[in-house]
Amino acid sequence: MHSLLGGRNIDHLSDDELDNIFPDDFRYMISDVDVAAGLAYVFVAHRFKLLEALEQGTPGIGRDGKPLGPTPWDVVNESLATAGFPYEVISPMGTPLTAHYNLTLRDRQSLKQISPNDLSSGNKFYYS
Repeated sequence: MHSLLGGRNIDHLSDDELDNIFPDDFRYMISDVDVAAGLAYVFVAHRFKLLEALEQGTPGIGRDGKPLGPTPWDVVNESLATAGFPYEVISPMGTPLTAHYNLTLRDRQSLKQISPNDLSSGNKFYYS
């Protein structure tokens, strides 16, 4: 986040300047925090974009007029499956909008749920 600010004091930036520095999809969070926390922000931001598009009467189309594309959790799960990773991320869609979403993994065979922090060191390598 510090690199995005370029040495500027966040307290002296206008709302428009902050909007330009920090995109509303939270993709900048992935590089500054652990992957699981960053992905949770990205997933929730995408969910809000989907709902915003519905409210605007343009399902699947973002404010910029471009298609929102596939959900990021589906993209992550396809990538993990292709890599032979035994877990998948659980979609935030089952979490109430006003509730906190924690990224959780589910074993594809046993369906057991775990935190990304509980992965073995070998699986953590694949995940990150």
